[in-house]
This record gives sequence, C-alpha cells and structure tokens, in this order.
Amino acid sequence: MKKRFLSVFMVLCMMLTMVPSAFAEGADGDTLQNKINQASENATITLDKAYTESITIPEGKTITLDLNGQTLINEEGKHTITNEGTLTIVGTGTVDNVSHGKGAVYNDAGATCTILGGNYTRSQENGQSDSDSGGNSWYAIKNFGTMTIGEEGAPNDAVKVSFTGKYSSLVANGWQDGAAAGQPNKEPAYERDAQLTIHSGTFTGGINTIKNDDYGDLTITGGVFENVAQYAVMNWNIASISGGTFHSDEWAVVNCGNSSLPMDKGELTISGGSFSGTNGSVGRTTDAAAPQITGGTFSSDVSAFAGDGYVCVKQEDDMYAVTGLTADNAVAAIGETYYQSLAAAIDKVQAGETITLLRDVPNANGIVVPSEKSFTVDFNGHTYTLTGPGAGSPSTESNGFQLLKDSTITFQNGTIRIGQNPNNIKRIIQNYANLTLEDMQIYAENQVEGEDYALSFNNGTIVIKGNTSIYTTSDEAIAFDVCKFSSYPGVTVTFDESYTGTINGIILYDSTDAGTHRLEIKGNGHFGGVQATSSAANAAKSAVAIYGGYFNSDPSSYVADGYITVISDKEDYSYMVEEKTETDVPVEPEIQEPSVPEDLPDSIPSDSQGAVKEAAKGIEVPELEAAAATEANSVTKDQAAAIKAESSLKDDENAKVEVQAYLKIEPQGYDVGQTYTLDITPVYDLVVTSNTAGAQNDVIKKEQPLSIHGKTTVSIPLPEGFVNEAQDVYVQHKGYEYEAQVSEAGGKMTATFTNPHGFSAFTVTTKSAAVAEVNGNRYTSFQAAVDATGDNGTVKVLDANATLNATISGSSKTIYVENGTGENITVTINGTTKTIEKNASEDFTYTHSSSSGTTRYSVEVRGTTGGTVTASPTRAAKGATVTLTVRADEGYQLDGLTVTDSKGGTVKLTDKGSGTYTFTMPASKVTVQASFTQNQSGTLPFTDVKTGDWFYEAVQYVYDKGMMTGVSADRFAPASTTTRGMIVTILYRLENEPAVSGGSAFTDVESGAWYADAVAWAAANDIVNGTSATTFAPNSPITREQMATMLYRFAQYKGMDAVTLQENLTGYPDGDQVSDYAIPAMNWAVGQGLIAGMENGTLVPQGSATRAQVATILMRFCENVMQ
Repeated sequence: MKKRFLSVFMVLCMMLTMVPSAFAEGADGDTLQNKINQASENATITLDKAYTESITIPEGKTITLDLNGQTLINEEGKHTITNEGTLTIVGTGTVDNVSHGKGAVYNDAGATCTILGGNYTRSQENGQSDSDSGGNSWYAIKNFGTMTIGEEGAPNDAVKVSFTGKYSSLVANGWQDGAAAGQPNKEPAYERDAQLTIHSGTFTGGINTIKNDDYGDLTITGGVFENVAQYAVMNWNIASISGGTFHSDEWAVVNCGNSSLPMDKGELTISGGSFSGTNGSVGRTTDAAAPQITGGTFSSDVSAFAGDGYVCVKQEDDMYAVTGLTADNAVAAIGETYYQSLAAAIDKVQAGETITLLRDVPNANGIVVPSEKSFTVDFNGHTYTLTGPGAGSPSTESNGFQLLKDSTITFQNGTIRIGQNPNNIKRIIQNYANLTLEDMQIYAENQVEGEDYALSFNNGTIVIKGNTSIYTTSDEAIAFDVCKFSSYPGVTVTFDESYTGTINGIILYDSTDAGTHRLEIKGNGHFGGVQATSSAANAAKSAVAIYGGYFNSDPSSYVADGYITVISDKEDYSYMVEEKTETDVPVEPEIQEPSVPEDLPDSIPSDSQGAVKEAAKGIEVPELEAAAATEANSVTKDQAAAIKAESSLKDDENAKVEVQAYLKIEPQGYDVGQTYTLDITPVYDLVVTSNTAGAQNDVIKKEQPLSIHGKTTVSIPLPEGFVNEAQDVYVQHKGYEYEAQVSEAGGKMTATFTNPHGFSAFTVTTKSAAVAEVNGNRYTSFQAAVDATGDNGTVKVLDANATLNATISGSSKTIYVENGTGENITVTINGTTKTIEKNASEDFTYTHSSSSGTTRYSVEVRGTTGGTVTASPTRAAKGATVTLTVRADEGYQLDGLTVTDSKGGTVKLTDKGSGTYTFTMPASKVTVQASFTQNQSGTLPFTDVKTGDWFYEAVQYVYDKGMMTGVSADRFAPASTTTRGMIVTILYRLENEPAVSGGSAFTDVESGAWYADAVAWAAANDIVNGTSATTFAPNSPITREQMATMLYRFAQYKGMDAVTLQENLTGYPDGDQVSDYAIPAMNWAVGQGLIAGMENGTLVPQGSATRAQVATILMRFCENVMQ
C-alpha cells in the first residue's frame, strides 16, 4: 500500500514539472525578477508594463534591460535596481525610487553596469539642505563597481538623471567611508576602485550633481551637469574631464582630497568642457592638490591650475579658455618651449639656458629662485609688474624676487616695477646669488611700508651693466645696500665699464668687513650718492672704490687712487669722477677763506658793518672743492711745466702749482631783520708754491672765474641780530626765490639753500617776495613765471598785490593761471584781462601767427669725415621727433654724436640701434655733430665679439658697411634679438633711402617714428605685408622665416626674379613647420646659402633671429645675391 501511494505521488510530481512556468508559479509568475532569474545568458528583458518591484541582477548574470517607455518603481525599503552581475539598460522609460536611503540604480562592487537610455530619479526626494534629509533622501545612482553612462556622440537627452533634493548627491561613485568598507552594516568590501565613465546624458540636481568619493575613479567625456546647491562635480579621488557642460550656482567643479590619502588622492585633470559657476568655475579645498587643466572654457580665471605648456586667456565673451602655449599667448619661453609664467619657466630652466619674456606681465607674484640654478632672463623689452603676494623665507614673504645662494643669474633688457596697492611687496630683489643686471629699469615706487631698500645685496657677486637704472621717487631713499648679513661670507657689487644707467637714490654700505664686502663703481653712470652707516664708515673708506660716474652728493671720500672728484659737466648732477691728470709738476687744488673787502658800501649801516663782514667770512659752498679740482685736473703736463717755468720758482725742485679757490664776497646791502644782499663769485688764484725753506709764493693769475654749475648748496651765516631764532627765510636770486632753512649753532644762525642757477647777487629776506610758482619753482615776477610755463602748464599766483601783467611770445601755447592768494585777483596776459576768484583758475591761449601756423626750427648737420648723418625731417616743430641715420664709411666707425640747441645745451639722444638715433626737437634750431674714427686694421670695438666667434666675420662686414652698429660703444649683443623695424630699415638703407610720399596703412607705425619711412617704402613695394592688414609690429623680434621673406621680396624688387625654388626644406626635421606664406622664401634662402640649419640640424623657422644671425644672413645676401 505504501509503495502504491509513493508511485502515485511520484507520477504527480513528474506531471507538475511539465506544465508552463506561469502556471507553475501561479500569481507570482509575472514578476520582473523571475524573468531575470529565468533568462538565458545575454538575454534582453523588455518591460511590457509599469512595475512596482525591486530587482537584482545576480552575480554571473548578463542581462539587457529595455525600459520600453515604462516605469519601474521600487518596493518599499529597497533599491529599485541592484546589479551584482552585468547589466545594460536601454530604451526610454523611468526608473524611480521613493524610499529613504535607497537609489534608482545600485551597482555593487565587482558588478558592471552600462546605462544607455532612460530617466533616473527619486520622485519623493525631500533633502532640504546639507544637514536636513527631510526624511527621504539618497543618491539616484550609486556605483561601487564599473559603470558607464551614455555613449560618445549620443544626444544628451537619451539618459536623464535628476531630482530636486539638496541633501544627497545625485550620482555617487565610490565609498562614502572607505575606511569602514566591508564592515557589518557598512558599504561593500573594497577590492578595486569604483570606475564611473560618463559619455553623455543630462544630470540635474543633488547637493552635488556628481560626487566622486573614496576610491572613486571618474571619467567624463560629455554630458550636461546642472547644480543649484553646491557643486556640479565634487572629486575626492581621481577624476578626468575631457568634455561636457558644467554649471552650478556655487562652483562648477571642486577638487577635494589630499595626495597623502590613498583613498582620497585629490587628482583632477581637465582637458575640455565648459565650466561656469556663480562663485567660480574650478576650485579646490584647502588641502587638495591643484587641478591640472589643459583645455576647456571657464567663467573664471583658472590660470593657477593651467598645466605646464598651457595658458588661461580671457575671451571676448568674458569666458576664459585654456589652450596650449604658443609665442602668441605664452608669458615666457625657453627656446621653443613656452610657459604661462616666469615662475614656471624658472622652475624648468636648465643650466646655461635663457628664458625670454614674451609680453608685459601686469600682475606677477613673488618668486623664490632656489640654490644651484644658472640661467638668464631676457625681459626682451617688456615690463614685469609685481602685485604680490611676495616671496621669501617663512614669515618674510615680501620680496618680488628672492635669489638664493650659489645660483648664477642674469636679468637683462627689461623693466621691473611694483603695481599700485601691491600685496606685501616690500622689496623688489633680495639677493644672495651671483647676479648680473644688464640694461634693466627698476622702479621702487609703491613699495609696501615705504620706499627704501628696493634691492638688497647680502651675498654673492653682483655686476651691474649697461643702462641699468634703479629709480626711487625720493633722492633720499635707499636704492640698495651692500650689507653684512648673518653668516653669509661676502658680497661684491661692481658697476662695470659699460655702465651708463641711473641710481638716483642712495647706495648704502653697511659692513664692518672691507675685505669681504666691496663696492666698485666704474663707467659713466648717474648716482644720487654713496653713504655708509656709522658703524661701517671706516671700512667703507677702503671697501668702496669709485672710478667714474656722476653724483649729486660729494663722492670724494670713496674715490679710487688715481681718480679725482670734479664739477659735473651735466646740469642735473653736481659732481663727477674722472681720472687724475698725470703731470711732472704737481698740480693741486686748495681751498682758501672767503675774500671780503675791508670797506663796505654806505648801503650797509656803519653799526652793522662789523657783523656783516664777520658773517660773510663764514659763507660756504661745498662744491667749491670739486670746482677747484676740475680746474686743477684740466691742466696738462705741458701746461703745468710752462706755468712753473714762468714763475720765480722755476728752478725749485719742490715747486708745485696750486689752484687756490675761494669765494669772493661783496656785501651790497643790509637792513636788520628785513634784507641782506651780497654778491658771491667763485674765483681762483693760480699760484706756484713750494715747501722749500724761504721760498715765496708766486701768483701767476689772480681772481680767475671758477665755473660751478648745476645744483649747489649755499650756506650763508646771518649777521648777528638778523633773526633771533631758527626760522625759514627766503633768498631772491636772478628772478627766482629759494626757501632757506635756518639752523642755530653756538648762538649763530645760518641759512642754507639749494641754488641751481649759478652765482651773482643774493638777497636774504625774512618775508617772501615770490609772486608766482611754476612746478615748485618760485619767481619774483609774474612775467618770469609765465615765461617758465610750458604748454598746458599752470602758474600759481602767490601775491595778490603784485603786478599781474605779462605777455607770451614764441610758440603757441595755452597756460592756466591758478589763484592761490586767498582773495580775488585780476590778471592780464597779451591784453586779455580776467578776474580769477580765490582757489579758481583761468586759461589764457596764445597763438603764434605764421604762414604754417607752427614754428619749425632747422636741424643743421655739420660736415663730417668718415661717414654721413642724415636728419629726417630737416625742420621740425617743438616736441616733434627727429630721426638721425648714421652711416660710417667703409673702414670707419662712429666715435661720437651730439645734438646741441641754440644756447649750447645738450639735447638727449635715444639710440634705436642699427645706426638710428632719435631726439625731441626743442624750441630752437639744433646742430648735429658726428665724429668718425678709422678702424684699426679691421678690428671691432665690441668686447662681446671675439676673433674665432662664428659670427665675427659677419659682424665685421655689416659694421664696416654701416648696415649695423653696436647697442652701445663697446657691445654688439650678438645673442639679442633684432626687431622687424630694424630689418626693414637696413633694407631701406641698402636702397639708399628713396623718398616716400605718405605713410603706411599700419596703425602701429606712428608718423615720425625712426622706421616709418622704411616701412612705408617696403609696404609700397610689396616687400612687407605686415602681421595683419593693419599692424606691422615694428618692435617685435623678427623670426628667421620673416627675415627670409623680406629678403626674397627685396631680391624680386631688385629684379632678381630668376631665383631657384627647388624643394630645399625636406632635409630638415622641422621643415614642415615653415608657415605657408614663407615656404617659397625659405626654399630660396636655403638654396642661396643665406640660411642654414642650427647646430642640431633644425631650421627653427619661427625662432627669433639673433643679431649675430642677422649679420651673417645680410653678409651672405650682399655677397651671394646682390653681386
């Protein structure tokens, strides 16, 4: 019976296994999960209706889920889709999750999910803020495995992920707490990074739209990402973005993490995409690494994150683009490698290399140059403006440049200055390195905490060359110091023989060790003065040696042996140092007491004459000593011998010639407490004297005028009773009024003032007699003030009771008269009368009447031997620019070039290079005088061009032909660049400077510029086309291919059109880099032997042509083509 029952039971079981699955499962047969469980490998399951069900793709299962326009909503408390296998989602439709702490798609560790279509959301998401979940919040998509969203190139509406909450991120990749991975009730165990790749799609919402979390590896190539709460993308670990559009009301993308954390490395790279945010486009948290950006557009400046070789540039739409660095957008270059900042270039520069600045830098931070660096920065004529923050040692980050010990650095050919309101730039250069400054202009203005110590030299060997200048706004400010600091071994500062610049402030010597800290001044520079601290005064006497230059304070204490301080031959400086004249008969300057006559005029009361005479004997002019030295040093060897020979001491071996200088004082009037007038005349006696016993001095010349020009300091002791306390008094002299400072010593009062106008009668008064003031200079007549006022200048009236009538003649001008009297005044100029209220001003215009409406003055070029000088124009109005072109005959070189006005004053010349000079026309005729010297057996005057240099013969050729000259008397600068304006001018000279009518169409070529005629001629003859239709870039360095093109077109212009154009570029590895326009010219230039490859076999067509290369190409052109 048990067996029959068992048999029947087994039959029934077998029958049940043979019925369909829907029947077998009863009511549960229609679940999506069952379809997944029963599906074959790689099956596609298509939603045929809306489901409220949570599904899991089992491990090892590969499924494609087609949403088919349907909706899938989760079961309470579960993720909607959990993937543990391999899942691909396609089609349209919606995957939703309405439970707190659960997502629409959850991709488990080790699983692979690809989402190619559908909408993903949490429709009941209620996150209110970063601290309030609202009771229902989580990610729409969470990935621990490998996930791809979208296809490259697919429309972004194929996949949409969105919700409105602000507590959870929309899409999260990786672990929320990687340190707790795998622990009970925590996230899955970590085996490998979570990989999320997004190619396309639209992602909207979340506190962060995309969060790349612990152990997350994120790649985004496209898509649209919108956020209104925090960030469109927040990266903690590794993220790479190459495309897509990102926007947030806060920051588009923010990098978090820290390189020291293995799960939160904080590595973010961006190579493309568009990024915008209300607060910024790309940022980072405090401890995170800087993102590396090599492409994309941004709503804010991301220069700080631009990668090596890339730059951030603002565009016309106010967006910023990061692009690869080129010569057009880079700040600096080392050869053909470009950098976005000078700091980046310095970081990469190798020993011996040159960094070239490519443009002005308006907002530079401070830079620390570490030890063991060796390089040159060629500022290339550009201005580098420091705005901060500064650089330096910890807690002293206040330097524009801090150059550390054992580096060797050269700064050349540019300008460094401090911007307005800088961020903690107290010093421009703090130097401990070996430093050369050549042709640098450094401005101390805007130093934080006041202007002093613009540069500080604490260690190393410093050489200052050429036209290097340090400008301080006050002559009393310290330009730089030579300072003993800490344990640094020593410093030597040398101004070499080429020096011609200006240090208008003070050079301060501050060391007690003369052996290790030295200052040498050579050349013909211009200096405010040299001083020593009180503790360094003794050391300075042997540590400082001055061999030349111009000074505003007496440098005699530091003049080198064999040199002497004399009166300056430049109006703006009081002293200069020159080599002492060697004579067999000694010639020495001596200072004598002032000469005051015994009998004074009746205009001085008899009861005051004693006091007046006593006071007059104490008058001092410190410059008198230098004036005497000037006169003594002008006596030649033969003259000294002749002076002795005509004296009574001609046979005395101990005889010497003395220039005995003194002040001849003639008191002329005195009114106690009111006025004191006296005539002061510097004079000297030429005396032969001897220390031989019984010898008598022999006065050869008596009371010879002694020239003292420029600014002088005059100290006049005041007769007893003139003033009874230290107070300001006034000095009238030649129509000027000076304000004098009165000091008291031993009960005696002395008035001291600066006098820039020579010597004659001076009147000291206790009340001002000034009528008007112009540019800080006071005048005792209104007419004198008007005469001193230039076009658009201002006369400030100081005395309402003075006669305020004047006339203007000469050049047309408009002047402004300001009323500074405190009451109304009436002014008449050229018959026009105006009433000016207090504190107001009125303008007066004078128009010179002439046929042309403008007075033009002649430019006279005196006859020269050995060369020619041409002026353009030959007549010019005041203020116009005149260009002088100097061409030395073959075998000759320019020795000197001067321009003087009608009064004999020197007009400043500006050397534009290649034999071109310019000056500004004064209001008078000028005389141009040039002198040429014959070359000595083919030698060059340049110290930087030596026999054996590969370019020596070429430099000799262009120099002898007058095609190129030096950048200074003794420097050719073979490694410096040559501008486009210089090259076109050389070609113009080769054509003998034909006349041109009108200018060129280039807006950057100003009429009257030294190269203007050359550019106009070259453009009219199709030799140049410009860098654009409207620009020529005359001051830009010329490239090798540009120069080849100009020479090629010039050859065609000369009729030499039968040129070879065979393919000559294929033999060069960079031959394909020649610009299209330049290919024929470069083929021709290589074929003609004008241009050859560099040492490494490359052509470098876009590289700047150095002066040495230009000289070589020109020589080959003249010898091979122009024959």
